[in-house]
Amino acid sequence: MIVPYAEGPMEFSGAIWYQGEANTKDAASALLYACTFPQMLRSWRRAIPSLQAFFSFAQLSTWCTGRPANPSSIPQMRDAQLSLTSEARVAWATNADHGYGCDIHPRAKQAIGKRLARGALAVRYKLDESWLSPTYGLSLIHI
Repeated sequence: MIVPYAEGPMEFSGAIWYQGEANTKDAASALLYACTFPQMLRSWRRAIPSLQAFFSFAQLSTWCTGRPANPSSIPQMRDAQLSLTSEARVAWATNADHGYGCDIHPRAKQAIGKRLARGALAVRYKLDESWLSPTYGLSLIHI
């Protein structure tokens, strides 16, 4: 699905990934995502050279009905999403504090949009922006 972007005529300055809910089955799913998410970015960057510049993602929001059956699945998945921080020129933003209770699709997107925009300004455009969201356990950042 990325081939039209890889072959042009459009060009990216960066991308935002807002996905992961379907991968919250259990700890094994999160572990697999921690492997496949960085691999996806590496393959996209090989196919679309302009994506070398910037990539960002939104961590999962709150969610409590239906799937996942395991309440620890969401935090495990948020940790798995952080596997992408091993890649260069990556920013992220948490959405855990701006969710909509048990609705997997929070209605208010402004807070996460502003956080992701600050990440783009700092990482992609090298502006003096404070962009890091509160993140538990993160010890190393590559920009």
